[in-house]
Formats: sequence, C-alpha cells, structure tokens
Amino acid sequence: MADAVLVADDIEGGRLLLRELERAEFTFRAAAWVYNPETERWKLVIATPEADIDLQKALMSVWNAIKSGPSALNDFDLAKVSLVPPDFFLFKKPGQVAHATEQAPIRYSGYTMNGVYIYDSLIYKLAA
Repeated sequence: MADAVLVADDIEGGRLLLRELERAEFTFRAAAWVYNPETERWKLVIATPEADIDLQKALMSVWNAIKSGPSALNDFDLAKVSLVPPDFFLFKKPGQVAHATEQAPIRYSGYTMNGVYIYDSLIYKLAA
C-alpha cells in the first residue's frame, strides 16, 4: 500500500514530464494521475492520438522525454505511465471540473464516468 498516497515528487515529476513532452512536440490532449484501488497504485494517464497510431513509438517518445528532461526526472519510472487514446473514458470532462492549469492541477475524486467509478485523480490537463 506504499503507493496509495500520491507524493509531491510524483506530482512534480508528472508536471515536468508533460512540459518535456510539449517541448518535444508530442501531442497529448489530456493528462492525470489516476488511482486504482485494486492495485493500490497511481498511474500517470496521458491521452494521445499516438496511442492509436504506434503505441511502442509513443512510449519511446515518453522515455526520451524522461531521459532528456531535467535531472528531477532521472528517477521517474516509465512503468507509472499509461498512454491511452484521446477518447479514453476518464478524459471526457466531468461536469463540475474546472480548468486545470500547469501551476494548479486539480484533485477530483469519487465520480463515475461511463459506468466506471474513479476513486481519485489529479488532473493536469483536460481535452477541450
């Protein structure tokens, strides 16, 4: 249960990784840390059209962003990242969610999306 708490290092690492992906012109439409109570783990879920085109190549782009990014990303684990298609259920904007910004990701917990209960999430970016 050590991963049950989303720690500040992961929140900052996610923010830095997303910034590096933007610098590398890697297209993504939404991104959030999502908690899975069954595995007791957090995943940085990134919605990108690249997931539908060539998932392996997309993962390599993420890996390259981690390795070429600031030293704070050196210990960021690629296994914490999931790439999903842009229409992934989580990223259809919940009605009450405000716009997240790079400076202030928003916590959104306890909602159901398309019949799936989302226990907890920290949203960096939502598709428009």
